[in-house]
Amino acid sequence: DSEETAAEMEKKMRGLRLKALNLLRKWVRTHPYVFYENERQYALLRNLLACVRLTGNEKLASMIESEFEELKPGSNVAMVRRGTIM
Repeated sequence: DSEETAAEMEKKMRGLRLKALNLLRKWVRTHPYVFYENERQYALLRNLLACVRLTGNEKLASMIESEFEELKPGSNVAMVRRGTIM
């Protein structure tokens, strides 16, 4: 059945997309400086998150974006991570 195969393939692709987005989320949380120190990387991240929203993953894109914003240099979360605020 080609429909069954297409449905199975879509299910697998959805799982792969979620795994990739969760990996990106962990990377952004662990290494936010990569995006703040390189404007090109930051633009690529913003564009990727815009595309993610278009695929129906609004919630995960928003989570990644909000975690990234919390880790901006000067934010309370960033300062706590560096030990500036105790």
